Amino acid sequence: MRDSAAIIGSGAIAGVTAAWIRKAGKPTPLVCARTPFDAFTVIGDGSGTAITEKYPVNVITSPDDARVVSWVFVTVKAHDTTSVKPWLDALTGHDTVVVIMQNGIDHVDRTQPITDKGKILPALIYAGAERIAPATVHHRIGASLTVPDTTTGQAFAAYMTGGVHVTTSEDFLTESWRKLLVNIGLNPITALTLRHADVLRETHVQRTCTALLTETRTVANAVGARIADADVSNVLELYRNYPADVGSSMLYDRLAGRSLEYDLLLGAVVRAARTHNIAVPVTETLFSLTSAVNVAQLIESPAPGAV
Repeated sequence: MRDSAAIIGSGAIAGVTAAWIRKAGKPTPLVCARTPFDAFTVIGDGSGTAITEKYPVNVITSPDDARVVSWVFVTVKAHDTTSVKPWLDALTGHDTVVVIMQNGIDHVDRTQPITDKGKILPALIYAGAERIAPATVHHRIGASLTVPDTTTGQAFAAYMTGGVHVTTSEDFLTESWRKLLVNIGLNPITALTLRHADVLRETHVQRTCTALLTETRTVANAVGARIADADVSNVLELYRNYPADVGSSMLYDRLAGRSLEYDLLLGAVVRAARTHNIAVPVTETLFSLTSAVNVAQLIESPAPGAV
């Protein structure tokens, strides 16, 4: 069991995770998916190189074929978390670490109700990747993770050494909201406009994005995160430096007819704002628009199961 790993999901983050595990010199991971395949093909490594590598995996399509492993990586979208319970039941022992490789700010709260074994480790992913074909991933930008500075977090950083840079943080609440700040501008705006990062360079869109990030900063501070004006400026500068053809996970989901991850991003800010009686008109507007798009999209092309 030592160093054994399983990845739940077969999308872009699953492919990148498989690459990181293999680069770290660890055994070939299990991949829990609907359809069998032999390897992930990963184009690029997040640094701008166009190198293409294949990373063999052992795919299983039923929890009945699973075994308890040391590490479980949950890579499905946050709104699909409950769908992985049968996999967690089969893969997780009391010493297993369940790494939640998802967006959002409540990794532990959304996972605890579906598993009573193992240790839950939230992970913030800084990697832009897109699944461009079955088992084929284009890893465009970024290659790092942030986890809490705990014994489990430190063990995870050691496990991934050589595969990906892992930062451990003593203030994971702030880091979670800082990551949300990065996600909350690019994702809904690209999904609503059906455009890539180039849309964020237009003056009127920049104004909307700045207002959205400012509202998010205010709410983050109200819940105890330490987000400064400089964080907003840094994210806006990050957007300006994105390659024009970089998209977002929400854009790719809309193009593929999948459910949108708007509630874990915009919805999280809206709910916290209401709790603290903070006005967030731009966030509310984008939340209602993406919600409406999501409903229409699911009616037109209902997505299959998550895994």
